[in-house]
Amino acid sequence: SPILPTVYDPEAERQRELRIKRQKLENLELITKTRLEKESLSKGEEIKSEAFTDSLVTKIIDNLQVTIKNIHIRYEDDHAFTDSPYAVGFTMSELSAVSADESWIASFISGLSTYARKLLNLKSLSAYWDTENTSIYTDDHDELLQNLKDIVQRSSQNDKNIQYILKPVSGRGHLTVNKLGTTEEAPHYNAKLFFDEFSLDLDGRQYKDILWTMSQMSWYAKTHQFRKYRPNVSIDEDPKAWLRYAFKSVYNEIHERNYKWTWEYFEKRRDNRKLYLGLWKKKLGDIVLNPEEQKQLDSLEENISYEDIKFYRSLARVQFKKESKAIIKPDASNIQRNANGGWISSWWSGNSPSQAASTQQETDSPEDSMDLSDVEITDDQRKEFYDAIEYDERQTLYDAADLPRDTVKSVISCELKKGSFSIKPNRSQDSIAEVIFEGCLVDFFERKDSFYAGFKLNELRVDDGSEHALYKHICSVKPVSSIHSHESSPNDSDEDDKDPFFQISFEKNPLDGSADSELLAKMNGMTIYYNRTFLENVFNFFKPPKTHLDTIGMILNAAESTFEDFAAQTRIGLQYAFEEHKTINCKMDLQAPLIILPLDATNWNSPVAILDAG
Repeated sequence: SPILPTVYDPEAERQRELRIKRQKLENLELITKTRLEKESLSKGEEIKSEAFTDSLVTKIIDNLQVTIKNIHIRYEDDHAFTDSPYAVGFTMSELSAVSADESWIASFISGLSTYARKLLNLKSLSAYWDTENTSIYTDDHDELLQNLKDIVQRSSQNDKNIQYILKPVSGRGHLTVNKLGTTEEAPHYNAKLFFDEFSLDLDGRQYKDILWTMSQMSWYAKTHQFRKYRPNVSIDEDPKAWLRYAFKSVYNEIHERNYKWTWEYFEKRRDNRKLYLGLWKKKLGDIVLNPEEQKQLDSLEENISYEDIKFYRSLARVQFKKESKAIIKPDASNIQRNANGGWISSWWSGNSPSQAASTQQETDSPEDSMDLSDVEITDDQRKEFYDAIEYDERQTLYDAADLPRDTVKSVISCELKKGSFSIKPNRSQDSIAEVIFEGCLVDFFERKDSFYAGFKLNELRVDDGSEHALYKHICSVKPVSSIHSHESSPNDSDEDDKDPFFQISFEKNPLDGSADSELLAKMNGMTIYYNRTFLENVFNFFKPPKTHLDTIGMILNAAESTFEDFAAQTRIGLQYAFEEHKTINCKMDLQAPLIILPLDATNWNSPVAILDAG
């Protein structure tokens, strides 16, 4: 179990929060610099940069073989976030990517070939939640390691005694890399993934432990900000101290909220913003701050929130661009070095090109200047490196301009034969309900200036698992009325003849040029069988105890907030599309369901109402 700190150390807590904030600021600055440098590149330079990266990645993939075996991550909790001990973990027997021949048989490829092929294997990836936890922890390292390996071995054999959340998943993949890059005959990358089954299970004990853990974590997050007021004694020892703790927590929360609407707070925030903008604009102008200014900047970044610092830096960058009347971008000579491979030398120096350029400007001593120039590679070294990764600058620009629009750059497809999700009162009983889907196929194609994404689902059904159910198919796919031709070949598979139950696709910049984007959706009819007992069983399973109502409310609020954000982004996207006169082809062919309403679902002779929603 995790060890939750019981004694509050304000200095240690402040240092921890400051360390996290500085790490986030470093990541923010790195992302911003990378984006600005990319925006400063011309179209030709951007093409050469992408082609160089593709050539390097291709060479790495061609020479790399990876095998990972016996991974087991386990978490045991007996008191921190639960009232009953449990263990949760995930295991993986093997994950590998090895070279293969044209028949996709693992082998070492020694000769020259246009294509690099990698055989991907995933064996027994699973997740479990053991509610009848028997701790495997021991101080003996060798014994502990053996205990972890034993569970991995049991999982690879699909041991029924393990309380799976995700049953063992195995799959394979074929990755083909065209060493010539994107050509009209073959894409640069072609990945095909195949999975047999993906099954999720959840029983009542697991659901109870999940709710309890989420409630405890929610409670810990709420009370974390008040830990500095929390007494170090029990309630029985000093009830007055706990009463003062409750009063201070409520009072300071209200006071902090009201203080943010005072003129004093607005004035302080304005002064901090002006001071930070001035200091940060100096840094953008490569002006070295004196010790006093650097101390002010550090103090501001310590006291101002990360969200405000991020906003202030964006304001400073906009103001700096206006004041200097030029867009911040790398030096022209630096851009040329990027095109000629000078940025490659930054891998050995550990600096980005912009950092290297600024360092060169700030360096006065000849020794430091010589150290920086030493990392610059010569033309012969660059040519040798380009030859090693089979990269040609001139050919790259020619190929990029010569490729037709319908040329596919990369292909990703994923096939899942069967998937399911089931719920049951406990591990020893049959499932209450089970959602089963079969024949899932996902496709993605990237072209020169467009992409296509598609999804197909052959079958979907919801089954009633209770033993007293007369009719178990709550939802099922309605048979297609059209009859296939008898002249079809008997060797054709059922999958080829079967019309998918649901399919949807989206294409940006379709090849026919009829619109800016195209959305197609088709769904066959379904049969829905109304069973009140089934619905009540599902509702009672997910109905939380009263002690967890706050947790469920928090989850619903988070989901509602996410949906509102999505809706707002959708509205903004539609508004932009209207303003820019974007067009979309939208074709929907959705068949209405057939709803069966029995008066008594437990009696075959019960009157039935059939509703055709179409």
